[in-house]
Amino acid sequence: MYYRWEREDYGLPSNVTFDDSMRIMIIHNAKLEDSGTYTCHVRRGKSNTAKKTILLSVEAKPYFMFPLKNQHLDKGVKISWKCLTIAVPRATYTWYKDTKILTAVPGDYEVKGNVLTIESVDKQHEGMYQCRAENTHGVIFSSAQLRILSFPPSFSKHPVKSTVATEGGNITLICSPEGAPFPTITWQKDGSEMGLSVGSSNGKHIFMPNGNLIITQLSQSDSGEYTCTATNDLGSDTSSATIYITSKYNDIK
Repeated sequence: MYYRWEREDYGLPSNVTFDDSMRIMIIHNAKLEDSGTYTCHVRRGKSNTAKKTILLSVEAKPYFMFPLKNQHLDKGVKISWKCLTIAVPRATYTWYKDTKILTAVPGDYEVKGNVLTIESVDKQHEGMYQCRAENTHGVIFSSAQLRILSFPPSFSKHPVKSTVATEGGNITLICSPEGAPFPTITWQKDGSEMGLSVGSSNGKHIFMPNGNLIITQLSQSDSGEYTCTATNDLGSDTSSATIYITSKYNDIK
């Protein structure tokens, strides 16, 4: 008799051996990916053949495809953590904060199986979060810290810089304060509000979404002191710079 084994749609795993003249196939250290439909073909003589097919399903405790990662976020940001596992049978999930089971709180925590969402993070949400994945073969945990960044605006590292520019050109004043939550930005010229909103333009001035101010078609009237003010719910800070406009024509002597 002649025996031959095959697996539907795939070749045989590399971790197999055979015994008793190929009648017995042994899969060593079986893994999830060894699951499949296996067929043993038997041939006696030239034309007398038979076969037997079996379905092999390998089960295993959960393991994480992507463990949770620590998060450092501004106050007010929305966050979703997803617990991604491979498990047979399918895993069930439980979420914890500081070792206590988390349940859904409308408008605050949303718990849907392997996904935990916090609608608007605040200091009260800081702590250690864990996802527990469990099936009949075992339990695993993944943990991550959530820290909320919270400090008033400051220009100590990146003050607005004074500069010299030429008539007819353009210039960009960079306003890059630190602060958490990220501060709102306003601009003044010589102590007076410029009346611009973020992302707006009046044809002369462009207030960029990142807080920078672009001044186009420079003229002598654009000379002066420009002040960037950054404000969040923890405080405010200002930084000023002077713009000097020079003529594009040199005096002829």
